[in-house]
Amino acid sequence: MNSRWTRHAPASAAAISPARICATYSRLTGLRLQISVLLGHFVGSMVITSLALRIFYGYPWATLAVRIPNALILAAVNTVLLRILLENRTLMKMVKK
Repeated sequence: MNSRWTRHAPASAAAISPARICATYSRLTGLRLQISVLLGHFVGSMVITSLALRIFYGYPWATLAVRIPNALILAAVNTVLLRILLENRTLMKMVKK
């Protein structure tokens, strides 16, 4: 047998190991959490609230543009806090009851 093929066999076997699958799932869960929080802040804080402030109170668009960095910072902080809470096993056991 060609040594080129046997040399790569362990690497291909490691590509489908359970630990690698769990690590990939964890990264995808974290990414899904980040996307969810970012979209929630974008829709809720930057679009709906800004439109309501503009329509009901006549805020100028320049003032509403200042809300964008604030919403991005809050989204990052909320993502970190949610990640910490979701990784707390005791809390998750209480929630599942």
